[in-house]
Amino acid sequence: MKKLIITIMLFFTVYCFNTAYAALELEIVGGQDIGYPIAVSDFASQTNPQVAKDLSAIVRNDLMFSGKFSPLSPSRMPQQASDRNQLKLDLWRELVNAVAVGNLETVGDKFKLTVQLVEVAGGDVIISKAITFGRSQLRTAAHTVSNQIYEAIIHERGAFLTKIAYVSVKHGQQYPYQLVVADYDGYNEQVILRSREPIMSPTWDPKDTRIAYVSFESRHPAIFIQNYKTKQRIKVAQFNGINGSPVFSPDGSRMAMVLSKDGNPEIYVLDIAAKTLHRITNNRVIDTEPSWDPSGNYLYFTSERGGRPQIYRVSVNNPNDVTRVTWDNVANLDPVVAPNGRSIAFVSRVENSYRIATQDLDTKYMMVLTNNKFDESPSFAPNGSMIIYATMVRGKKSLALVSADGRFQANLPSSSGAVSAPAWSPFFR
Repeated sequence: MKKLIITIMLFFTVYCFNTAYAALELEIVGGQDIGYPIAVSDFASQTNPQVAKDLSAIVRNDLMFSGKFSPLSPSRMPQQASDRNQLKLDLWRELVNAVAVGNLETVGDKFKLTVQLVEVAGGDVIISKAITFGRSQLRTAAHTVSNQIYEAIIHERGAFLTKIAYVSVKHGQQYPYQLVVADYDGYNEQVILRSREPIMSPTWDPKDTRIAYVSFESRHPAIFIQNYKTKQRIKVAQFNGINGSPVFSPDGSRMAMVLSKDGNPEIYVLDIAAKTLHRITNNRVIDTEPSWDPSGNYLYFTSERGGRPQIYRVSVNNPNDVTRVTWDNVANLDPVVAPNGRSIAFVSRVENSYRIATQDLDTKYMMVLTNNKFDESPSFAPNGSMIIYATMVRGKKSLALVSADGRFQANLPSSSGAVSAPAWSPFFR
């Protein structure tokens, strides 16, 4: 893998009206220049040239972070253009397959951004879109453009307007434990819960804006569901012993969790509306870390029933139907199923290190994606293109991204405090 010796601070200066804040500073640490060759020319503007330039920079970074594109560096671009008519295609043909050009105008108290994506070989216009947005919506507009380009080239939905949730710990504060929601790239940080006691295992409802998590605010673990926008919440589990690892079913109506109320930690499924609880596993060893498959019929989980932690699959409707899934390496744990149901990501112990790996569920092919010492808590982007996970960066708990094929890697160290337990949101309708 060709290492990219580059650090990008995603805090673009967009004058005083852009108050978006990035608590996570993304640092590219590895990648391969084999993505789709594309150029995003600096967008033109007679009234706000710096804003236009920042918009195009955000789009370039979105495409690069997806692991699917290799955006051309602005220093290598042979020309700047605002529309298809200005492009001299002969200058671009040896460099990229497509060029995005655009123009930003001021319309009253709003902006209007017109963007075209041009196929270099034949000069065809692949995309021609105009977006009108307010002065506080610059990043949303840029991510919208990125999604449009991603979908036009990759033919699947882009995930640049999604969110991530994570736990931030800032010792020395009155409420050191915080549950945070931010844009996928760390901007627009919003604290939705502050606590004196630990918060663990945030997870998104695939169909809604709700987040489930474990809170120790009463000095005993309890599972809550909270709407991240309204902050309204309900308590759904506080049994004796362990209440942990909540995860919503694909339709959001049920929740798998780990409880030890009957002795050993086992996996249970709660019907949220009916408040009925069904025990799924029953084994003398610990069963933990459930993850639903997209059909809602199976759960993948971690168990030591084979002697060491490995990943198993159990039928929700027939709990006696249990199959071992992973066999490689010393241990495999903390599974999460890809949105298409064809693979799983998990933590694999490789010698004395814990790394993020994936396994194709049909071929059983396993691929280790990261090379750090202690990686944990993988979570897929809703389109399956990227995985966010927790790691250590310069001795501090941080987050990181890796493309699902391992081609692109980036760290997201926090500008303050330690961050862990990331969870990628679903697509928001």
